[in-house]
Amino acid sequence: MATIHERLGHLLYPRIRLLARAGLIPRELATIEPLKCPGCAYGKAHRKPVRHKGQRKHLQQATRPGEVVSMDQLESPTSGFVPTHRGIPTTKRYIGATIFVDHYSDFTYVHLMTQMNARTTVEAKNAFERIAKSHGVIVEHYHSDKNGLFDTKLFRSTVQDCNQTLSFCGPNAHHQNGKAEKNESRT
Repeated sequence: MATIHERLGHLLYPRIRLLARAGLIPRELATIEPLKCPGCAYGKAHRKPVRHKGQRKHLQQATRPGEVVSMDQLESPTSGFVPTHRGIPTTKRYIGATIFVDHYSDFTYVHLMTQMNARTTVEAKNAFERIAKSHGVIVEHYHSDKNGLFDTKLFRSTVQDCNQTLSFCGPNAHHQNGKAEKNESRT
């Protein structure tokens, strides 16, 4: 019975009995009790939850636009052209971007950057806030990876000056900033 069960792609035992009654496989298999298949047991198994120390912190659920905004940055291995509409083409190149994603509305804004430093990161934040304000949205809280540019003194002081709050993901815990990380893979 076990060999036929495996040959038929781990077919359920009630179906094997039906095949035996129909005469498609040996008839004596219609009355044999089903066996425990290790492969089927392994396939049905679930992972145990990973143990954790302390209490887990969860990001607050957004109830209105601008309440929580995730941010992330990416650097491109290939620099891109900066478009010019008039005059002499520039030698500047886009080397990265900052992504902003509103948790409530999933509004996504990508700010292209020619330099990756704290000053241009603050410029990207200001550009996003101008667009949000044009839609009547005031940003209250930012959530990001704890990389060098979001954790700089200049960026933190800019957030505090605007009466906003800032929270960070754990190190290498990209799942904690899933909204921005998901959109990063699409750009």
